[in-house]
Amino acid sequence: MIASPNMKSFFILFVVILTCINSIVNCHYIPSSHAKNSIDACKEIHDKFLQTNATNSTTWEEVAACYRSFPYDSEVAKETIETLRGFLSAFYAFFDEAKEEPKPGFTFRPVDLAVELDRLLENKYEVEFDFYTDVKSVINALSDAHTQLTGNCYESFLFDQGLSLYSIIRDGKQIIKVFNDSVDPSNINCEVVSIDGLPALDVINKFALDQVGLTKDLGVRFNLALASLSLSRGVLQASDFSGLFTSRQQLPPTPYISYTLNCSGDWLKQVNRRWTVGATRAVLTNFTDSVSYRKQFCVKFNNSTDKNTNANSVTKSAVHTHRSKREIDVPSLSEGELIVDAIIASFYVVRDVGVAVISTIDTSTLDQTQMEVVYTNLYEGFQSFAKRKIKKVVLDLSNNGGGTVEVSQYIALLLFPDIIPSFPLDMRLSDLYRLAIKTASVIPSPVPEFPFDYHGYIRAENEQNFTSVQQFFGNNMFTRGGIQNNYSSKFFINYESELRKNLESVQGSNPSPLNWTRDNIIILTNGFCGSACANLAQILAEKKQIKTVAVGGLLSQNQLSYASFPGGFKLDSGDVFSLLNDVGLNHSSNSLVPNDFSLSMSASAAGSEVYSSVHNTMVMEFEFKPSDFRLFYDEKSARDPSILWMQAAELIGK
Repeated sequence: MIASPNMKSFFILFVVILTCINSIVNCHYIPSSHAKNSIDACKEIHDKFLQTNATNSTTWEEVAACYRSFPYDSEVAKETIETLRGFLSAFYAFFDEAKEEPKPGFTFRPVDLAVELDRLLENKYEVEFDFYTDVKSVINALSDAHTQLTGNCYESFLFDQGLSLYSIIRDGKQIIKVFNDSVDPSNINCEVVSIDGLPALDVINKFALDQVGLTKDLGVRFNLALASLSLSRGVLQASDFSGLFTSRQQLPPTPYISYTLNCSGDWLKQVNRRWTVGATRAVLTNFTDSVSYRKQFCVKFNNSTDKNTNANSVTKSAVHTHRSKREIDVPSLSEGELIVDAIIASFYVVRDVGVAVISTIDTSTLDQTQMEVVYTNLYEGFQSFAKRKIKKVVLDLSNNGGGTVEVSQYIALLLFPDIIPSFPLDMRLSDLYRLAIKTASVIPSPVPEFPFDYHGYIRAENEQNFTSVQQFFGNNMFTRGGIQNNYSSKFFINYESELRKNLESVQGSNPSPLNWTRDNIIILTNGFCGSACANLAQILAEKKQIKTVAVGGLLSQNQLSYASFPGGFKLDSGDVFSLLNDVGLNHSSNSLVPNDFSLSMSASAAGSEVYSSVHNTMVMEFEFKPSDFRLFYDEKSARDPSILWMQAAELIGK
């Protein structure tokens, strides 16, 4: 979804950031499974569901056969690459900068999107699954959670090991252990010596390096590969992703994983764990065989198709629900009293320390009345600390994928009303981006939606409105990835005044200032604090010198980022193509506009750069921003966040 002036949201992918597309199928081919005397693997999945009524009755082998039952179509592949390349080259802010070598502290490979995407068309594929796996790998290599490839066809099933892993430091050595095991609880806390015959730490490290494309810091990707806990409304839960290594939506390469465990120190235990495979009823009831599977989940809507009845309209929500949070058997907090539930935040008091746990900033599902409750409760949460005369406050932003940026900026204003709660942005002005904004600027009201309406932006230099589209465009030539391009004038998205009105409304006629400084507050994260969360953390760190502490990561990595993927707003290809059409721009009338995907898939892209408020030429997406302090998990703190809160609180003022 595109953030709009009404929504004013920066969306991150919670589940979309965490799922992978392996392939998209072609509606013009008859699946190979329909050849004479062949077995229809998709039909087998459906028939087993009818027989058992169980949503996890299928196997890895059956899903792999279903996915691989569709032949490769070079023409559809060419159309897909042209659409993807056209969308990203026009609207991905870092299309050129992605070619650059990483700055010290980051670990990712440079990606020339144009070259790598085109090169895939030279390969000789037999099935579409392999082609789209490679397409996904190219996008994944960008290590940018805002820039992803998603679709319905090859993310319908969830693969789970029934166990999760975590990492601790013991005697100066980093080891992997079993965090939870729903199949055999006796394995919990056993050391994982090896995985598929290789050292466990090396396997997780390589998985994080190659498969977790959500942030440019390898240590944060390592954290994401493993299980971690989050607190939501006072309930201790596994995070949404529950460890990407053992819970996947991309078809794993093998039907099982072999673990060598050391549970007692005297003998090693071998565990061969098959993937448990499942899907929701909304998926399993909407196909009967390969033909209907492709029709329902792999093909774009036809003009005559009723979108309310086509299963494409339920697949994403169904898959996302399937990856919902799972409560696990963990002990309660050893310390801490929940005093305010702010829906998106929980406020605790632990001895003389106040802890604000903000595990999400996503308010996209809340109506106006609920939003007013969020704003009020956030205010009351911090005020409750002040009323108790608390002098040490920990902001726990771990496992926060972001969400609605005005809420993150509202929190910044609550704490420090004197700051500008946002960073300067600009756009890489491709020919199509420029044309869309210019075309939209002369359309009579109602004005076009974000991002093409420049009236929704204000000048970063003085917070005044842009007086013309040419003033918004400016004349700024920057070189990124060896390519010189035109970038817009720096701007803010215009809603700070509305936020201040919301704050004044909540405060009433007698506002009570908090009067906290950098000597009272510290930010705690596991590095996965992205998008709107990164906006909050980095604003407080840069503008108020609030110290940060990051937990986990690789022992071999000296430092760890405290925030991830700050890169401005996210643009969705479907919404962009729709808005382009609204302003009279489409492929038939202008060759700059790519065709939309012919298959049921979409791409997203970071639509703007974000600049540091301290160094006005620093693009924050590509700058390593390490935390001031570093903690590591142990057997207790991995299961009890209150231990980490108190360790972080001891660092306040240091």
